[in-house]
This record gives sequence, C-alpha cells and structure tokens, in this order.
Amino acid sequence: MQILLDITSAIMDAFLLTVYFISVLGSFHAKHKFFYILSLSGVELLLYINQVFLAESLGTGKELTVLLSVLTTFLLSLFFECRLYTRILYTVLFQLLSAFSDTLFTWLVTHIQPELLTIDDGQMLYAVMGFGTTATLFFLILLLKTIKSISSHKYPIRFHFILLITPIITVLALAFMDGRVFYSSGNASFYIFFIMTLTLINVINYIEIEWSSHYLTDRDRLIQMEQQINYQKEKYDQLSNSYKQSRSFLHDIRKHFFTMQEYIHEERVSELSEYIEHSFGELEHIYAKYNTGNLVIDSFITNYAAMAAQRNIRFDAVLRIDKNRIPMKDYDLCVVLGNLLDNAITASTLAPTADRYIQITIETTKNDLFMIRQENSMDSHETPLHSENPLDHGFGLKNIERTLEHYHGIMDYSTEEVFRLFIRVPITDPKQRITECNTPPQNLRTRIK
Repeated sequence: MQILLDITSAIMDAFLLTVYFISVLGSFHAKHKFFYILSLSGVELLLYINQVFLAESLGTGKELTVLLSVLTTFLLSLFFECRLYTRILYTVLFQLLSAFSDTLFTWLVTHIQPELLTIDDGQMLYAVMGFGTTATLFFLILLLKTIKSISSHKYPIRFHFILLITPIITVLALAFMDGRVFYSSGNASFYIFFIMTLTLINVINYIEIEWSSHYLTDRDRLIQMEQQINYQKEKYDQLSNSYKQSRSFLHDIRKHFFTMQEYIHEERVSELSEYIEHSFGELEHIYAKYNTGNLVIDSFITNYAAMAAQRNIRFDAVLRIDKNRIPMKDYDLCVVLGNLLDNAITASTLAPTADRYIQITIETTKNDLFMIRQENSMDSHETPLHSENPLDHGFGLKNIERTLEHYHGIMDYSTEEVFRLFIRVPITDPKQRITECNTPPQNLRTRIK
C-alpha cells in the first residue's frame, strides 16, 4: 500500500507542476507533448530514487533533494514558451512555494493532530506528510492562478472558489487524520485508499472546472462574434443603401438633363431658368457633401456628419484621397470607419453640448501611406472605450486592431482630455504605390497606448 501511496503522490506532483507551469508560463509546445510526459515521468522517478536510496546513503539529505528539484523543474520549463529569466524566476518561486507548503502543512499537523507525527514507519510518515505538503502546494498554486485570473477578469469568481475549495478540504482532512490509524494494517489500508481518492477528486475537479471555464469563454467569444457580425451587417446594409441612393441620384440627374435639353430645344428659356433653380433646391437635399469617389468613405462620412448634426456635434472632415490608392477592401474599411465614428459619436454625446466636436482626416500620402486621424470630445469621467453599441468596453477598437493586422497597419490612440487616434496603413500594391521600392514595407505591429 505504501508503494501505491508513493505512486499517487508522484502523480499529484507531476499534475500540479504542469498546472503551475501552464498558469505562470503560458504557451506549451504541444508538438512536444510526448517528450514532456516522458521527461515528467523520468523526473518523478529520479526524485523517488533520491528519496528512497540516494539521500540517506549519501548523507546529503535535503541539499541533494533541493538541487535535483531545482534542476528538474528548470528542465521541464524548457517545454514552455518564455524567456530565460522568466524560467529562472518561476523555478525559484516554485521551490519557495514548496518550502512554504511543507512548513505550513507541518504547522497544521503539529497544532491540530500531532499524533500523526508519531507514526513508527518512517517511510509511511514521509509518504503521508509528503502528500499533505503536495496538497498544500496545490492550493497555493491554484491561489496564485486565481489572483492572476481575477486581475485579468478571465473567469467568473465562482470558478475560482470551486477550484480552491477541493484542495482546502483535502489539506484539512489530512491535517485532522488520526495518526494512530496507521498502527492497524486494516485502518492504514483504508486511509491510504482515502488519500488516493482525495487525489483523484482534486485532479478531476480541476480538469472539469477548466473545461467548463473554457466552454464559457468560447461561448462568450461566440456571442461577441455574432454581435460583431450583426453590427458589420448593419454597416454594410448602410453602405448598400447609400449606393442605392447614389444610383437614384444619378437617375434623377439623367431625368433633369433630359428635361433641360427639351427646354433648350424648344427655346423656353424663362421656364428653363425656373426649372434649374427648382432642381438645384431639390438636389441639395440628396447630394452628398463629401465626394472622393470612394463609396465607403463618402457614405460613412456623409451619414455620420448628419448624425453629428442631429446631436449638436460639430463635425469637420478633411479628405485628401486618391480613390485608386486605398489599400483596404471595402468591407474592412467599413469595419474601421464604422467603429471609429460610432465611438466618436457616442463619446461626444456624453460631453457638454458646447464642447462637442469630431474632427477626422483621411488621406493617401506621397510616401505610400493611407492615414486616418481622428479627434473628438469626450466626458472627462468617461472614456471612448465605454460605448452604448454592441462593441462596448473596447471591443470595437480591438476589432479595428484585428482588421489592421491584415494590412500591416498600425494604430495609436490616447485619452488625455480628448480622444485622439492615428491609423497608418502602408500601400503595398505596386500598382497603387508612388515611390519605387524593391523591398516590401515593414510589417508593423499595432501599438496601443
């Protein structure tokens, strides 16, 4: 039975070490999974041999155990993606947590059930105390994981509570265990089985909670994606309506020209003058104020200028665009402009009426850049990341960032007093470029301030 207890303790050690690395180091080299499991098994075997044979025979005891633990922990950290100083830092931290868990569990046993320390069988005592220390270390690792997760708002609080409650119960159950039961072989077998069951419960509980949390995370991401799709569909429908209005406008223009041609042909000059004056009055209501030749930019700027006017927001747009040199597809341009102007309208609406304004500049430059500059007013107690649209809490800006990555674009913004944003997208198509360059433009990473 003692061997089973040692095997259970080794499994628990390997499990919590893996949980620790995933919690603090992050990405795991999945393609090396087999070698990681093999190395993990070898490490546990080496530590077991040291515990049973080498430590006592060589007389080095704790020193050799600590040295092997540090080296093997660092070796296993090589299977995770991180920098060297990060590996060293968390290897040392793991040893400190192990030492603290040993001290903490020993203190609990000493003050709660000191009879446990009177077990005559040294190996059995070592195994029981070792498993108690492991359970305590598992709690500390989950506590570290919880602190890290709470700060990033990754999972709901209830998941952290459920994760922590199982190792707490395990540690208390072991600390209250009556040491006298181990003097009876029958009772000893039962309690060893009890310890193995606790181990299984801890492992299964952790895996189940992790799967559930990942499921909820994926579900929330799916909901956000559905919201985003619906939002983009709305914007694309808006663009489509603008296109239909433009076609209707051209149709009306054609009819006006035909009528004026008839007036000229019949030499009805006075009636022609009245008709032209009346037609201009009608056309001013449907004619777009901004005409760059790019349907997306013209329709979005025109529509949002009208929305701004309805909300008493001063709207200024400067458009210096060569429509043939815009490096983004119409759909992606809808994503960028839709999110930018939605956030600008929402943030400016929260500002005092007298201070509301939106300024946007869109241009294609001689040095082969497509640039968007935007500045808008905002409430000093709010940020443009908190909007009323489906893309609230910065999701819209993240979507812009994700869209720009496809074009090697870069985005900077600041929220000091007013909201300012600057987007630069390199023009990479040789047919659109002005400057000749034999090397492709630099792949810029998005920088968020």
